[in-house]
Formats: sequence, C-alpha cells, structure tokens
Amino acid sequence: MHRLKTLLTVLLVIFGTLGLAAAPRFGERPFIDIYQVPDSAMEQGHIRIKLSEANSALAQSFQYQDGALASFGLEELDALNLQYGVKKISPVFGDVNKNLKWGWRHVEWGLHLWFELEYDSEADIREIVMAYRNLAKDVQWAEPEYKKTLFSVNQGEVSTIADNLVRWTPNDPRYGEQWHYHNTGQTGGTADADIDLPEAWDIEKGHSDVVVCIQDQGVQYDHPDLAANMWINPGEIAGNGIDDDNNGYVDDVYGYNFYQSTSNIVGGDHGCHVAGTVAAVTNNGVGVSGIAGGSGTGNGVRLMSTQVFDPTSGGDGFEQAPIYAADNGACISQNSWGYTSVGNYEQS
Repeated sequence: MHRLKTLLTVLLVIFGTLGLAAAPRFGERPFIDIYQVPDSAMEQGHIRIKLSEANSALAQSFQYQDGALASFGLEELDALNLQYGVKKISPVFGDVNKNLKWGWRHVEWGLHLWFELEYDSEADIREIVMAYRNLAKDVQWAEPEYKKTLFSVNQGEVSTIADNLVRWTPNDPRYGEQWHYHNTGQTGGTADADIDLPEAWDIEKGHSDVVVCIQDQGVQYDHPDLAANMWINPGEIAGNGIDDDNNGYVDDVYGYNFYQSTSNIVGGDHGCHVAGTVAAVTNNGVGVSGIAGGSGTGNGVRLMSTQVFDPTSGGDGFEQAPIYAADNGACISQNSWGYTSVGNYEQS
C-alpha cells in the first residue's frame, strides 16, 4: 500500500511538472482568466494569436496584400478561421520583410509570429479564443484585445494647452503653478509635498542623448515650448515620400502616427501635456518647465512622438509604437494611459 501511495505521488509530480512546462510563459506577467474578464473590457470582433515557433519560417515567407494575409496555409488554422468568419488577418507588429533595417531583430524576438484576426461571428469571444488555444500544433497563444483609455489630467491645464496648441503667446512663465515640482504651498497645498525637482536639477537638467517616446496622443512638434527638444530622425528626409532609412516607415521625421498609420502626427492636448511634463524647454521664458527640459538652449532630452490615441477619441497601434521607439533609439517610454479593466491586458 505504501509503495502504491509513493508511486501515485511520483506520477502526480511528473504530470504536474509537464503541465507547468506546457503552459505559456510570459515573464512576470500573471495569467489572465478570460472567463473572469467583463465583456466591457474586451474589444469585440477581433482577437490575437501567436503562431508556434515551428511556423517561424512560414511566417517570414508570408506575402501581404494591402497589409493583410489571405490565409495561413495551415489546414486546421485556416478551417477555424473559416468557421468563425475571419475576414482579415494582419501582422500585429507589421511586415518584417518591409523593415529592412530592423526586421531581423523582430524575427529574433518572435514578433513576426503575432497576428490579429478580425472576425464576423456571434460566438462568445472567450469561446473563440479557447478554440484557437486548442490548436497546440500551430498556435502557441490566443487572447482578446483589451480596451485602453487615457489617464485624466487637470482639466484647467488641459483647457489652457488646448487653447494654445497651434497659437502660443505666453506673457510669463508658469513654473510657479507647477507645485508638484516645488511645493511652497502656493496653491494652498502642503509645503514640500513634491518631487524635489530643484534638487534634481542640481545634478542633471536633461541630456539630448536621451530619447523618450511619448506613447499618447500626438505631440505638436512645432510647439514653441517643445520644438527645441523634439527628436528628429537623422536618417529621414521630410516630405519626400520615401523610407530613406529603411526602417519600414515613410517620412517619420518626429516619430509616427500609429493610430492612423501615417507620418502625419496630430497634436493633442493630453499628448502635449505629458510631453511638456517630460521635456518642455526649461528656462526659456515661455510656458511651463519640463522635468528634463534642459537649461534653455534646447539641450533637454529628446521627445519622440509615437501617437496611439486620437485627439478626440479612440486608439490603436499600441503594439507597434514601443517596438518602433526601441528600434529608433528611445530608452524610455512615457505612458499616461491604461486599460479600462484593471489587471486585464494583452500578452502581445
């Protein structure tokens, strides 16, 4: 009897270990039980899948028509696409073969294996996701896309920024209003409840070798209090309609508008606000001060605009923006937005 119990214990350990080994691993990100996620947190009509590593070569050979794939060429996967009325297949992180500069690195990272499936089905999205997860031979992961939203900022400041997005004619600096930098109780708050920015400025005021991507609404690149600290792509010639540096993006001089898939960046109040917090030109007698805005000569950190939100509503391109930023030299990503349902987010 004792030997039987021992054998059963060993078998349980073995099967338990195999189960853990077979489960997808995503670093420190916890597993999300989609059956506990509310419908309101998920974008309806499309999901994401990641092909198995065995399909890496196949994924690199795909030919896209207008950014979409006709089929995977995998019998079981294509049959499931037909069952759920998949009408568009597109690479989540773009076509690696078009990115002559960094495509090889995206393949090493496995980004070429991620696809978004746009479908037309009345089935519950959880049922659809689980059906794709069950295709273990061809698919290593499937998930919904979760909704995202901008984090709000002080509406008084937003209104001021919005009024001056295109025409900026300040009469005097507004540093004294930025109590969160240096709080003397000037707005009725608690003195010294701040980030001690003047003390930090004694050490560093900002360095132009550091590139920060603003993943938000677009940043108005010709804004008088931002222009001197904007990142400029050294390998791109503005307005010639050519991808001069072969990074897969045409005319991406100040960054890219991933929401609309265009180099035309549309400035927004929230985007300009957070960019100004990072690196509005400090000590130039105009507008506000930036945390790392330099000393007034345009020597602050560089602001790269990776637009993922529309100035009024909606958002897209959240996956591509940080990859683009990292590829093109950004070492910090500013994100003042989040998911509409706490704790629910994509693994992609």
